[in-house]
Amino acid sequence: MAGTEPLYLGFDLSTQQLKSLAVTSDLKVLYEAKFDFDVDSTGFDIKKGVLTNEEEGEVFAPISLWLQALDGVLQRLRDQGIDFNRVKGISGAGQQHGSVYWSEVGEKALQSLEKDKSLEEQLDQAFSYLFSPNWQDASTQKECDAFDQYLGGADELAHITGSKAHHVNSLPKIERDSRLIFSASLVPKYCDLDTNIQMNTWKPHELVLSPRFSHQSSSGKSHQSIYLTSVE
Repeated sequence: MAGTEPLYLGFDLSTQQLKSLAVTSDLKVLYEAKFDFDVDSTGFDIKKGVLTNEEEGEVFAPISLWLQALDGVLQRLRDQGIDFNRVKGISGAGQQHGSVYWSEVGEKALQSLEKDKSLEEQLDQAFSYLFSPNWQDASTQKECDAFDQYLGGADELAHITGSKAHHVNSLPKIERDSRLIFSASLVPKYCDLDTNIQMNTWKPHELVLSPRFSHQSSSGKSHQSIYLTSVE
Protein backbone atom coordinates (compact mmCIF):
# COMPACT_ATOMS: atom_id res chain seq x y z
CA MET A 1 0.00 0.00 0.00
CA ALA A 2 2.98 2.34 0.43
CA GLY A 3 2.82 5.20 -2.00
CA THR A 4 -0.73 4.45 -3.10
CA GLU A 5 -2.93 4.37 0.00
CA PRO A 6 -5.34 7.27 0.59
CA LEU A 7 -4.18 10.36 2.44
CA TYR A 8 -6.16 12.77 4.58
CA LEU A 9 -5.05 16.35 4.88
CA GLY A 10 -5.69 18.45 7.97
CA PHE A 11 -5.11 22.17 8.49
CA ASP A 12 -4.85 24.08 11.76
CA LEU A 13 -5.12 27.86 11.46
CA SER A 14 -4.00 29.49 14.69
CA THR A 15 -3.21 33.11 15.48
CA GLN A 16 0.47 32.83 14.64
CA GLN A 17 0.81 30.02 12.11
CA LEU A 18 -0.83 27.61 9.70
CA LYS A 19 0.03 23.93 10.12
CA SER A 20 -0.86 20.91 8.03
CA LEU A 21 -0.60 17.15 8.44
CA ALA A 22 -1.12 14.41 5.88
CA VAL A 23 -2.07 11.10 7.47
CA THR A 24 -3.03 7.61 6.34
CA SER A 25 -6.23 5.81 7.26
CA ASP A 26 -4.55 4.48 10.41
CA LEU A 27 -3.47 8.04 11.37
CA LYS A 28 0.19 7.57 10.53
CA VAL A 29 1.69 11.00 9.79
CA LEU A 30 3.50 10.97 6.44
CA TYR A 31 3.88 14.68 5.75
CA GLU A 32 3.93 17.78 7.91
CA ALA A 33 4.42 21.47 7.13
CA LYS A 34 3.89 24.83 8.77
CA PHE A 35 3.99 28.52 7.89
CA ASP A 36 4.88 30.98 10.65
CA PHE A 37 3.16 34.28 9.91
CA ASP A 38 5.77 36.58 11.45
CA VAL A 39 8.75 34.68 10.05
CA ASP A 40 7.62 33.37 6.68
CA SER A 41 5.18 35.97 5.31
CA THR A 42 6.13 38.94 3.15
CA GLY A 43 4.44 42.33 2.87
CA PHE A 44 2.66 42.47 6.25
CA ASP A 45 3.55 44.65 9.24
CA ILE A 46 2.26 42.09 11.72
CA LYS A 47 3.31 41.12 15.22
CA LYS A 48 2.38 37.71 16.59
CA GLY A 49 0.22 37.17 13.51
CA VAL A 50 -2.01 40.24 13.81
CA LEU A 51 -2.36 43.97 13.29
CA THR A 52 -3.61 46.17 16.12
CA ASN A 53 -5.37 49.48 16.60
CA GLU A 54 -5.03 50.05 20.33
CA GLU A 55 -7.13 53.23 20.33
CA GLU A 56 -10.21 51.34 19.13
CA GLY A 57 -9.37 48.00 20.73
CA GLU A 58 -9.14 46.35 17.31
CA VAL A 59 -7.05 43.25 16.62
CA PHE A 60 -7.25 41.75 13.14
CA ALA A 61 -5.40 39.71 10.51
CA PRO A 62 -5.10 40.32 6.76
CA ILE A 63 -6.96 37.66 4.77
CA SER A 64 -4.21 37.74 2.14
CA LEU A 65 -1.77 36.67 4.87
CA TRP A 66 -3.71 33.44 5.31
CA LEU A 67 -3.85 32.89 1.55
CA GLN A 68 -0.09 33.36 1.38
CA ALA A 69 0.27 30.87 4.22
CA LEU A 70 -1.94 28.29 2.50
CA ASP A 71 0.11 28.58 -0.67
CA GLY A 72 3.27 28.24 1.40
CA VAL A 73 2.14 25.15 3.29
CA LEU A 74 0.95 23.41 0.13
CA GLN A 75 4.26 24.15 -1.58
CA ARG A 76 6.21 22.75 1.37
CA LEU A 77 4.13 19.57 1.28
CA ARG A 78 4.77 19.34 -2.44
CA ASP A 79 8.51 19.79 -1.87
CA GLN A 80 8.37 16.80 0.50
CA GLY A 81 6.96 14.69 -2.31
CA ILE A 82 3.28 14.42 -1.43
CA ASP A 83 1.00 13.22 -4.22
CA PHE A 84 -2.13 15.33 -3.86
CA ASN A 85 -4.01 12.86 -6.07
CA ARG A 86 -3.95 10.50 -3.09
CA VAL A 87 -5.79 12.99 -0.84
CA LYS A 88 -9.33 11.72 -0.24
CA GLY A 89 -10.39 14.10 2.51
CA ILE A 90 -9.53 17.55 3.85
CA SER A 91 -10.41 19.01 7.25
CA GLY A 92 -9.66 22.27 8.98
CA ALA A 93 -9.66 23.72 12.47
CA GLY A 94 -8.95 27.17 13.87
CA GLN A 95 -8.60 28.98 17.17
CA GLN A 96 -9.47 32.43 15.90
CA HIS A 97 -13.11 33.17 16.75
CA GLY A 98 -12.85 35.25 13.59
CA SER A 99 -14.70 35.53 10.33
CA VAL A 100 -13.94 35.92 6.63
CA TYR A 101 -16.24 38.04 4.47
CA TRP A 102 -16.62 36.78 0.92
CA SER A 103 -17.78 39.13 -1.80
CA GLU A 104 -20.47 38.18 -4.33
CA VAL A 105 -17.76 37.17 -6.81
CA GLY A 106 -15.92 35.03 -4.29
CA GLU A 107 -17.56 31.75 -5.20
CA LYS A 108 -16.94 32.28 -8.89
CA ALA A 109 -13.30 33.06 -8.16
CA LEU A 110 -12.94 29.79 -6.23
CA GLN A 111 -14.41 27.85 -9.15
CA SER A 112 -11.93 29.29 -11.66
CA LEU A 113 -8.61 28.91 -9.84
CA GLU A 114 -5.49 28.25 -11.93
CA LYS A 115 -2.80 25.98 -10.52
CA ASP A 116 0.09 28.11 -11.79
CA LYS A 117 -1.06 31.26 -9.95
CA SER A 118 -1.08 31.99 -6.23
CA LEU A 119 -4.27 32.15 -4.18
CA GLU A 120 -3.27 35.61 -3.02
CA GLU A 121 -3.15 36.75 -6.64
CA GLN A 122 -6.34 35.08 -7.81
CA LEU A 123 -8.58 35.92 -4.84
CA ASP A 124 -7.73 39.60 -4.51
CA GLN A 125 -11.33 40.56 -5.39
CA ALA A 126 -12.99 37.67 -3.59
CA PHE A 127 -13.55 39.40 -0.26
CA SER A 128 -15.80 42.29 0.72
CA TYR A 129 -13.52 43.06 3.67
CA LEU A 130 -9.78 42.37 3.55
CA PHE A 131 -9.28 41.64 7.26
CA SER A 132 -10.56 39.14 9.81
CA PRO A 133 -11.24 40.34 13.37
CA ASN A 134 -9.20 38.27 15.81
CA TRP A 135 -10.31 36.67 19.10
CA GLN A 136 -8.35 39.38 20.93
CA ASP A 137 -10.47 42.13 19.38
CA ALA A 138 -12.43 44.10 22.00
CA SER A 139 -13.92 46.84 19.84
CA THR A 140 -17.58 45.82 19.99
CA GLN A 141 -18.74 46.51 23.54
CA LYS A 142 -21.29 49.06 22.29
CA GLU A 143 -22.72 46.57 19.80
CA CYS A 144 -22.81 43.78 22.41
CA ASP A 145 -24.75 46.04 24.77
CA ALA A 146 -27.16 46.94 21.98
CA PHE A 147 -27.89 43.29 21.18
CA ASP A 148 -28.47 42.52 24.83
CA GLN A 149 -30.89 45.44 25.08
CA TYR A 150 -32.70 44.57 21.85
CA LEU A 151 -33.58 41.09 23.06
CA GLY A 152 -34.44 42.10 26.59
CA GLY A 153 -31.12 41.60 28.35
CA ALA A 154 -28.09 39.33 28.39
CA ASP A 155 -29.98 36.44 29.98
CA GLU A 156 -32.70 36.53 27.34
CA LEU A 157 -30.10 36.58 24.55
CA ALA A 158 -28.38 33.59 26.14
CA HIS A 159 -31.73 31.78 26.40
CA ILE A 160 -32.49 32.34 22.70
CA THR A 161 -29.08 31.79 21.13
CA GLY A 162 -27.11 29.82 23.74
CA SER A 163 -24.74 32.57 24.85
CA LYS A 164 -24.58 36.18 25.89
CA ALA A 165 -23.15 38.75 23.48
CA HIS A 166 -19.36 38.67 23.51
CA HIS A 167 -16.57 40.51 21.74
CA VAL A 168 -15.44 37.33 19.97
CA ASN A 169 -18.83 36.71 18.36
CA SER A 170 -19.01 37.65 14.70
CA LEU A 171 -22.34 39.42 14.50
CA PRO A 172 -21.42 42.40 16.74
CA LYS A 173 -18.33 42.87 14.57
CA ILE A 174 -20.47 42.91 11.43
CA GLU A 175 -22.84 45.39 13.02
CA ARG A 176 -19.96 47.68 13.99
CA ASP A 177 -18.42 47.87 10.52
CA SER A 178 -20.48 49.88 8.04
CA ARG A 179 -18.81 48.07 5.13
CA LEU A 180 -20.59 44.82 5.95
CA ILE A 181 -24.09 43.46 6.32
CA PHE A 182 -25.04 40.01 7.51
CA SER A 183 -27.36 38.06 5.22
CA ALA A 184 -28.95 35.25 7.20
CA SER A 185 -30.13 33.46 4.06
CA LEU A 186 -26.52 32.85 3.03
CA VAL A 187 -25.29 31.41 6.31
CA PRO A 188 -26.34 27.74 5.87
CA LYS A 189 -24.27 27.48 2.70
CA TYR A 190 -21.04 28.58 4.34
CA CYS A 191 -21.42 28.03 8.08
CA ASP A 192 -22.05 25.00 10.22
CA LEU A 193 -23.99 24.66 13.46
CA ASP A 194 -21.07 25.61 15.71
CA THR A 195 -20.46 28.69 13.60
CA ASN A 196 -24.00 29.99 14.01
CA ILE A 197 -23.93 29.39 17.76
CA GLN A 198 -20.68 31.31 18.02
CA MET A 199 -22.22 34.17 16.06
CA ASN A 200 -25.25 34.43 18.36
CA THR A 201 -27.60 33.75 15.43
CA TRP A 202 -28.78 30.21 16.27
CA LYS A 203 -31.70 28.96 18.34
CA PRO A 204 -30.12 25.64 19.41
CA HIS A 205 -33.24 24.23 21.04
CA GLU A 206 -35.17 24.68 17.76
CA LEU A 207 -32.24 24.20 15.32
CA VAL A 208 -33.11 27.32 13.32
CA LEU A 209 -31.66 30.78 12.80
CA SER A 210 -33.15 33.36 15.13
CA PRO A 211 -35.26 35.79 13.05
CA ARG A 212 -35.25 38.31 15.90
CA PHE A 213 -31.49 38.50 15.84
CA SER A 214 -31.28 38.56 12.07
CA HIS A 215 -33.62 41.56 12.12
CA GLN A 216 -31.44 43.34 14.67
CA SER A 217 -28.33 42.73 12.62
CA SER A 218 -29.79 44.57 9.65
CA SER A 219 -30.46 47.79 11.61
CA GLY A 220 -31.98 49.44 8.57
CA LYS A 221 -28.56 49.91 7.00
CA SER A 222 -27.91 49.55 3.30
CA HIS A 223 -24.62 47.83 2.51
CA GLN A 224 -23.42 45.15 0.16
CA SER A 225 -24.47 41.58 0.95
CA ILE A 226 -21.69 39.25 1.96
CA TYR A 227 -20.98 35.56 2.31
CA LEU A 228 -19.48 34.70 5.65
CA THR A 229 -17.15 31.93 6.68
CA SER A 230 -16.23 31.45 10.32
CA VAL A 231 -12.70 30.75 11.49
CA GLU A 232 -13.58 29.07 14.78
